[in-house]
This record gives sequence, C-alpha cells and structure tokens, in this order.
Amino acid sequence: MGTIGERIRATRVKQGLTGAELARRIGVLPKDIWRYESGRVKSPSADVVGRIGEALGVSTDFLIHGSSDSTVTPPDAAE
Repeated sequence: MGTIGERIRATRVKQGLTGAELARRIGVLPKDIWRYESGRVKSPSADVVGRIGEALGVSTDFLIHGSSDSTVTPPDAAE
C-alpha cells in the first residue's frame, strides 16, 4: 500500500465499512472519501486524517507513512 488513499481504502474494506459509512463517522460527504481513496485529493488535511484514523482505529502515522504499527490503543483502554 503505497499511498494514503490506498491505506484508507484497504483499512476501511478490511473492517467491512462502506465509503458512505466512513464518511458519516467523520462528518464528510461520501464523495470526499472517494476523492481521498482515489488520489484526487493527494493530502487530506491533518484534521481529516486524524478523524479517519480515529474512525478506523489506526494511527495517523500508519495512514500517512504506512508504519508497521497501525493500531491505536483507545484512551480508556490504556488505563
């Protein structure tokens, strides 16, 4: 997975979410998810990347750089 869009799509599909479901979770239009995943938008804003990461349960580092540690520990689980 070479691009942020490819990582978003692969993670979303792996979790069984549609683009519309992810869009609803992060407060954007479904066409925006398509734009991110297709590469029409090369770099979504940091805020959007953060919301996508939170909705998918992965780190922003994974989405941006493809780092191997993709999972995020929910704040209340770390206690």
